[in-house]
Amino acid sequence: MVQPFSGDGNITITLRDVWTELRVVSAKVDQVDHKVTEVDHKVAEVATDGHDHEVRLRALEKGRWPLPALSVLISITAIIVSVLVAYRH
Repeated sequence: MVQPFSGDGNITITLRDVWTELRVVSAKVDQVDHKVTEVDHKVAEVATDGHDHEVRLRALEKGRWPLPALSVLISITAIIVSVLVAYRH
């Protein structure tokens, strides 16, 4: 095995050293790629869940609008009935 630093200012890097480092870097890149893929899937799930929640909220909001309108109509009807009853007496 060749010593990487010989003391005379020269550094020796063999093809085996380059190959070994390349394999290490390649393994790390594969790990990062795997994690990026996982994050991408999770982001897609969150986006889908967000859309589903938005659809549900809109459906609930549409179902609630008749209640205030109905209460206004009942109030107006009660006032009209009260006025008619008051004028008949």
